[in-house]
Amino acid sequence: MIRSAVLVSFVGLLAGAASAQTTGTVTHNGTTMTVKAAVAVWDAQKPVLKLWLLPYVPTAAEIAKIQKNDTMWMLQKPSVDSKKWPDASPHAWVALNWSFAPETAGTLAKAWSDVYAFGIGASNSNLNFSHLEGEIKGTLSGGVKPGSTVTFAGSGQDSMEKEKLSWNVNVTTKVLAAQPR
Repeated sequence: MIRSAVLVSFVGLLAGAASAQTTGTVTHNGTTMTVKAAVAVWDAQKPVLKLWLLPYVPTAAEIAKIQKNDTMWMLQKPSVDSKKWPDASPHAWVALNWSFAPETAGTLAKAWSDVYAFGIGASNSNLNFSHLEGEIKGTLSGGVKPGSTVTFAGSGQDSMEKEKLSWNVNVTTKVLAAQPR
């Protein structure tokens, strides 16, 4: 089992596309972000389904940026809780990757995955854990193609040295197509 984590101190459009049926938390080193919305983006060229986990409901313009994998604006978005996160709003994502076997796209047990968190446990923290095929635990139902509705329910925890990350999420949302930058 290979797991990697990287911690660095700086990270150099449709209305209704963010899910209303989202619950869960992502916790980094004891600080918890409540997930209030999720955006699912399918990149057929890779093939990867990225489930963005957000502590706020994004606007249509923000969703359009997420579809382009443009996230620099998130560094300047006012915090949803200035006592907990004085510098910026945190976010996280779960990426499910079927690039080694594209014909299995949509089957959770066949997905390689990354669980990523930004700014949750510390200002500008950047934490990513990678998982081999079948290591991510949970359920995935519905289609992964744009326009379909997908449901992902999963939980887990990872640690490396002093860094600890845990998540417990249940997301149902429409899948959007990745867009070029």
